[in-house]
Amino acid sequence: MKKNKKNIVIEDDEKFIIYQMSYGNITDPDDKFRPSQVCSPYFGSKVLDRKAYIDNKGQTDVDFNYDYARRDDDKHLTEDDIIERYGSKYHEFQILDNKKIAEYANVKLTDPEEDMANTRIQPEKKIEDSFISSIEDIMEDESLEMKEEPEEEEYLDENINININIDSDPDDNYEYNTIDEKMPKQAPSNIPNFLINKSEEKSDSNLSFDTDYDKEDLSFDDIPSMTAPEFEFDTYSNPPVDRNITIDEAIRRANNNEFPSATAEPKKAEKPVTNVKVEEAKPENKYESYSIPYDELFSKSTENTDDHPAWLEEKKSIINDTLQSFGIDGEVIDYTKGPTFTLFEIMLNPGVKTNKITGLRDNLAMNLAVKSLRILAPIPGRNTIGIEAPNDVKDMVKFGDILTEELINDNKPLNVAMGKDIYGKPVNQNIVEMPHALIAGATKSGKSVSINTILASLLIKNSPDRLKIILVDPKMVEFTFYEDIPHLAAPVITDPKLAGEVLKWACDEMDRRYLSLAKYRVRNIDGYNEKRQSNPEMPNMPFILIVLDEFCDLAMQCGQELSDNIIRLTQKARACGIHVLLATQRPTTNIVNGTIKANIPCRIAFKVSSAVDSVTILDEGGAEELLGYGDMLIKNNSAPFRAQGAYLADSELEALCGYLVSKYGPDYMFTIDDLKKSLNKSQTEGAFGGREAQTENEELLYQVALYCVDSQSCSINSIQNNFALGFNRASRIVAILEERNIVSSKNSTKSREILVDRKTLAEMFEQEYIED
Repeated sequence: MKKNKKNIVIEDDEKFIIYQMSYGNITDPDDKFRPSQVCSPYFGSKVLDRKAYIDNKGQTDVDFNYDYARRDDDKHLTEDDIIERYGSKYHEFQILDNKKIAEYANVKLTDPEEDMANTRIQPEKKIEDSFISSIEDIMEDESLEMKEEPEEEEYLDENINININIDSDPDDNYEYNTIDEKMPKQAPSNIPNFLINKSEEKSDSNLSFDTDYDKEDLSFDDIPSMTAPEFEFDTYSNPPVDRNITIDEAIRRANNNEFPSATAEPKKAEKPVTNVKVEEAKPENKYESYSIPYDELFSKSTENTDDHPAWLEEKKSIINDTLQSFGIDGEVIDYTKGPTFTLFEIMLNPGVKTNKITGLRDNLAMNLAVKSLRILAPIPGRNTIGIEAPNDVKDMVKFGDILTEELINDNKPLNVAMGKDIYGKPVNQNIVEMPHALIAGATKSGKSVSINTILASLLIKNSPDRLKIILVDPKMVEFTFYEDIPHLAAPVITDPKLAGEVLKWACDEMDRRYLSLAKYRVRNIDGYNEKRQSNPEMPNMPFILIVLDEFCDLAMQCGQELSDNIIRLTQKARACGIHVLLATQRPTTNIVNGTIKANIPCRIAFKVSSAVDSVTILDEGGAEELLGYGDMLIKNNSAPFRAQGAYLADSELEALCGYLVSKYGPDYMFTIDDLKKSLNKSQTEGAFGGREAQTENEELLYQVALYCVDSQSCSINSIQNNFALGFNRASRIVAILEERNIVSSKNSTKSREILVDRKTLAEMFEQEYIED
């Protein structure tokens, strides 16, 4: 059916009109029965409609609420079965007279007989017209008088108001549901009993209708009861008011649900409490109980070591004999056996020069039958000369041996285990005191294993909300174990182009952190964390460790910009909790320059290939004489001391990272896609980066472009000679002219083509064009 403002158009005889009944609005007692409200209930087993319960609060569409009005026995009958059983397709929908409508609508008729006579349906009228006319008669009849429904009437409950409303727009068009034979039959559904119970009372109407309908079809026996069930609503009453408390105390009680009972006796007036802080619920921290079972993951050495083996006495005798053979007054007075080498202490007689011992390096190495020998003349802080000779039998230092309870509970989050010194004591280094480190070593020197021990120490001592790690691995094989651990600030970076973007992000993060430190008036991250304990609303600021493997290779691929960012971080990032570890196989002076070395005081040198590399990394020799396999020299604002690095097996490292991934999963601060977007943005801003392209002088660009247009040629050499520019700047200007489509791209050995004329060039640079 389509409906407009003034009339109702019925397109098909199969369609019908039925008027809904309303018992008033819960919130509006004056809302009475409106016969113009309509609904379209179910009238078949195959319909394009959906089910809904009758809503007694008036919050859902009533058109979907009469789907359960049909009896259970009739729900799955076909159209032919319905007609055969009841004689009519829509047998549920009966024509109501004024008395029946008034009964359901809760209105009182002043003269029921007269109203009933006025609503008799004439034979020549259609059912729809008669139905409409009967309703219009009721609406126009001023004799109708609204009254309250008696309490004993079964159709209404005194405690429940049923509201069924249809909000319709007169301009909208409505159509009745039609039967679709393709639709499947309804599935059985559970229907509330109050929707299918029959009314116990029969209709008292004796009206006769001059129609062909069967009297059985016109009966009201099957009309379902519209009485809503009784519902139990939760009652709420405001707590008693205590006028003797302050507003802050009332807020605290409300947050803690501390309401006094209504029957409780009022409390005596107490002294007002001021400055009461409302405790807010802290957000749940999934890393609060962070711990790693390191005793189960890392094994320890079980072999017993002999501190005074027989071969050490033989080496002592060989050194004394060598000194006597060269006429040097001195002898070995003591020796200390370490895991991989032994320190022999030589006491010289007065008047003997120390350089006589250093001159015997090769002779001592030959007599001791060792590959390398390191001489300390003298031992720092001692009055003896030291000779460090390799052991015939080496002792393995495992990572579990140096992972002590003292290290775990020292309240220094960045204190890491490195190895053992010559006395067999664990060697620990605090990254906060470094604060950055440069690590160098040739292949199989133990450099990668040492980095793994540093990272493993940090993972054991720090939760992911306390430490974030950025790993850059151009070889793509060194840091594969650490994928997806929660401590990573981003996935492992393997693309050298993205390494520069990572350092840019670190520089931006450094600037942001310094703004936060200035905002809260603290000097460094330690002061920030201390202040944050009393002010939990301050944002978390974890430590950030950046590890760059193969730093020299990255610098060659990324250019000077990478080195500039490294210098910025090493100069300023210490106070805000950002630290950098640079690892390389061969430190060259053109990459590991003096500026970088000046800002990285901590150096860790493994065995290198030459004394030149040792001087580059340590500023002195000695690293070329190391034994390899973890033998290292550590120089941290003092003279270098020798230690044996711990061995961490790949299986143990895999077990550690696997435990973290399985329990927590990744928790990144940014992703690879973010770095790629940043890289693409910087590349599109200019041929050599947005900063260089934007800072180029536009007037100079116009003069160079005008020169190229006039000469009909463009070359870097000619621009250098005519404008007194350097090669780099001239090549940058040519690239900018190419990007702006002023000159063509380079085509093999041919010169570039000029793509614009003087007039077009003047328009591009917004210059005045003067014809020749």
